[in-house]
Amino acid sequence: MHPLGNRFEFCARRLVSRPRRRGCVAGIQPFRGGLLLLSPAIPRRVEPLPGPTKDQGRLMTRGVALALTLLTGFSGLVYEVTWEKYLGTLLGSHSEATAAVLGIFLGGLSLGYSVFGRVTRAWVDSGRGPRLLVLYGLVEGSIGVYVLLFPTLFAQILEISAALSSGAGGASFVLDVVLSAILIGPPAVLMGGTIPILTQALSRSAEDATRFHALIYALNT
Repeated sequence: MHPLGNRFEFCARRLVSRPRRRGCVAGIQPFRGGLLLLSPAIPRRVEPLPGPTKDQGRLMTRGVALALTLLTGFSGLVYEVTWEKYLGTLLGSHSEATAAVLGIFLGGLSLGYSVFGRVTRAWVDSGRGPRLLVLYGLVEGSIGVYVLLFPTLFAQILEISAALSSGAGGASFVLDVVLSAILIGPPAVLMGGTIPILTQALSRSAEDATRFHALIYALNT
């Protein structure tokens, strides 16, 4: 017998007891009469690794959004303190000036929360409007651009205040408060709008929106 015949017979016998013995030729099948048939080996199909599911992608997006919320909340606090130092030059360092700056900033946050909350809710209910995560990115980018332009804008506000001021007194202080509101009001409104935008963009239901909104607010403040 040919030397390979013994090898094939050995493999055929071993395949019955151990179908996957290393070294045996794939596809050997015993036939009646002691004959062997060599069939071509069928390659196994390699299944691709499963990608992230929709829920996993949503969780990853939420995690990134919450991390950004924490960072932007810290940045907002830095902006508030910095702007208060700037406006001290315009309004003074007395308690009324500090209260005015704080009132303008918190008022802007409240106005932005109310306006953006109503608008984004209407967009979600109607099924139209821009993608809210894209809108969130545009709002945050606008805040960053405004912060970079703030020193130049503040210098112009100082010139306007010097040109319109009629001297010391209540009228001059009111004018400076109005100019301060014009200066820090717009970015404060944009900051207030980020929380409702994220809540509407990433919440799955009304119950989930309540929990997620509380988490965003806690991290942002």
